[in-house]
Amino acid sequence: MKSRPWFVGVLSLLLVVALATLGFMLLLGRAGSAMEEGRASFAQGDYDAAIGSYSEAIGLLPKFMAYTAHSNRGIAYAKQGDPDKALADCTEAIRLKPEFAEAYNHRGFAYNNQGDLDKAIADCTEAIRIKPRLAMAYSNRALAYNNKREWDKAIADCTEAIRLDPKLTYAYGNRGFAYRGKGDLDKAIADLTEATRLDPTKAVVYTGRGIAYRDRGDIEQAIADYSEAIRLDPEDAVAYCWRGLAYGDKGDLAKAIADYTEAIRLDPKYASAYRNRGRAYRDKRDWDNAIRDYTEAIQIDPKYVRAYRNRGDAYRDKGDWDNAIRDYTEAIRLDPTYSVGYNNRGLAHEDKGDLDQAIADYTEAVRLDPNEAVVYSNRGNAYRNKGDLDQAIADYTDAIRLNPNDAKAYYQRGAAY
Repeated sequence: MKSRPWFVGVLSLLLVVALATLGFMLLLGRAGSAMEEGRASFAQGDYDAAIGSYSEAIGLLPKFMAYTAHSNRGIAYAKQGDPDKALADCTEAIRLKPEFAEAYNHRGFAYNNQGDLDKAIADCTEAIRIKPRLAMAYSNRALAYNNKREWDKAIADCTEAIRLDPKLTYAYGNRGFAYRGKGDLDKAIADLTEATRLDPTKAVVYTGRGIAYRDRGDIEQAIADYSEAIRLDPEDAVAYCWRGLAYGDKGDLAKAIADYTEAIRLDPKYASAYRNRGRAYRDKRDWDNAIRDYTEAIQIDPKYVRAYRNRGDAYRDKGDWDNAIRDYTEAIRLDPTYSVGYNNRGLAHEDKGDLDQAIADYTEAVRLDPNEAVVYSNRGNAYRNKGDLDQAIADYTDAIRLNPNDAKAYYQRGAAY
């Protein structure tokens, strides 16, 4: 048998290597296409499709090359509202590439969505350390600062993000929310308006500007912004809830209730929507529906202090003093610094004729918030009903000092004289 020349074996080996390399390159090409498809879907807000594309890329890529796909899938999960999967993907990306700034940034965003604000800030800070010009990391850290109500830190981070990337919509939006938190509504509206100019498709920015307009008393403009948010995202329960509040401000309770009802349909666990609808029913003097909605809000969030207070108000409206006192007491247990809970429990005790307990509650409310004029008036009423006119006059005088336009306090002081 004649042997084959030595170079035939070499050529065969080279052919195998070439075919393997070609196959590997084809896999990389397909993975690259999947990554591009994921980015396009993410940009359009189609997070399910983005997750599918990134998952395909992860399946095609060698493990050591999949860190970007894991990080991108993580932020898609975060946007979709699944922080646990987001954290898992971003953590895997960091394990694969410990100096990957984008993965820390994305994980920071996921921690923020989960409510773990200190970890969010730590991750965004690490992203900035690794990549000091990563504008989005400053913006995401500002988001966490906003949620901590640290407005000045949020504004500083957003300003740096805008310096690095003057077209970063999120930074203008986050800075607008921070200015609103500080009460600077004109600057808030200006920043949110710039955000809508840069990207007219983001519903959340219109909702944010609507909130600032409502704070400023421009109810019609607020409704227009909430309506635009709803047009852009018809499943935006938050925009419906805020529009309901604006309709309530106008006294249009039917439209308010309709918007809250739609918000609840879209998000059946939206405790604030139930509470707000309860307020609208209470304004209609429909105590039973109000109590049902407050009860639903409490079932969803058993630590919802204002829902207990609101339900207490509705029970008090019905003349059910004992249930009212129970709800105010629970609100106070959950938040011992809640001056409104003490004030309203004082009103319920006074309604029951227990003036000493009412005065004790009003006094605690005054201690917690010495600048609330109405509490002094309420305590003045209790003292007057006890016959302690000098103390009543002193309280009415304090109420007038705090609110010189309080005609009722002048009348009450006159009656005490």
